[in-house]
Amino acid sequence: MNIRTRSRFTRALGALLAAWSLQAGAFPFLRIEPTSSLVLPGQSFSADVTIRDVGDLFAYQFDLVFNPALLQATAVDEGSFLLRGGPTIFFPGTIDNRSGRVSFTLASLTDDLAGVSGSGDLFRVSFQARDNAGRAAMAVSNVMMLDSQLGDIFFDDAGSQVNVVPEPGMLELLAPMVLAMGWALRRKRRG
Repeated sequence: MNIRTRSRFTRALGALLAAWSLQAGAFPFLRIEPTSSLVLPGQSFSADVTIRDVGDLFAYQFDLVFNPALLQATAVDEGSFLLRGGPTIFFPGTIDNRSGRVSFTLASLTDDLAGVSGSGDLFRVSFQARDNAGRAAMAVSNVMMLDSQLGDIFFDDAGSQVNVVPEPGMLELLAPMVLAMGWALRRKRRG
């Protein structure tokens, strides 16, 4: 292959890779956004399932999985995103705290309308942290998103996590005071 042909080939390959990377980055982005990344045992918090840069979203269905040893789901509420397009049907799904899954959460516009474009909250799951400490991962599964022609919408997604941290024990609360008193006594003896 001569230099001229190699140069054309390199430019064509570069253009194809650039087009592919633009297309790969053009998918809507699905994300789980907890209201707090650190929670105490027994504390309540929520996590929004959000979509970014989607076009023509008409209906969706999700499962949300979480660590049942650390979290307990208490409620699922519809987000505001799809409501911007008109009347909706929303089914919060079924909460199973034994397996750590909220199954079959779905929403759909009800009229023969165009889907909604943009970014926003699809639904919110309310949680209560259990008494154990650790990292509680959350992820979506069995995702289906449809446009107004009932075609699939492809997307990128990212899970999330919440850290359940133990409450400080009596020793951790008293340690700074004991150290301060020791420092004060030592200083008094010197002086």
